[in-house]
This record gives sequence, structure tokens and C-alpha cells, in this order.
Amino acid sequence: MILLMKILKTVRDYITEFVKETGSTYAKNILDKWQTMHSKIIKVFPKDYKIALKALESEKKQEPKEAVKDNNDAQVQKQSLQVGIDFRNIEKFV
Repeated sequence: MILLMKILKTVRDYITEFVKETGSTYAKNILDKWQTMHSKIIKVFPKDYKIALKALESEKKQEPKEAVKDNNDAQVQKQSLQVGIDFRNIEKFV
């Protein structure tokens, strides 16, 4: 419910700005009758975009494991540089 209120506030702000910039009487009428008009506003969300968002979210769920590994590798490399060891050439010493 809070998200819906935020979205409606954003829409109202956009319409208000539109009225200021264009002087649109139609948009002004929507604002004047906001209490009844806001219920007629619908959010259009393309199906392809929704699918893409779901794909991104599933990637993010898999990403933390890889990010932790990458972060650990970076920490090891940083610490090795602090003590003067270059792990890229470690085979020469082993």
C-alpha cells in the first residue's frame, strides 16, 4: 500500500510539473479531481521488461557466492602485496 501511495505521489508530481510547463487544462482537471481521478490511473509494465527484471534478480541471487570468492581473492592479493609476495610468480618458488 505504501508503494502504491509513493507511485501515485510521483504521478501527481509529474502531472503538476506538466501543468506548470504547458498550462494543460486537461492535466489541471485531473489534479482538480484527483480524489476520483487517481483510481483511474493504471501502471503499464511491459512483459519483456518484467522478464528481464526477473532474470536480473536470479543473477543477483547467484552473484553473492561469486562476489565473496572474488573479494577473498582480492583480499589475499592485497595482503600478499603488503608482505612483498607476488602470487603470480609463486610457481618459481615452489
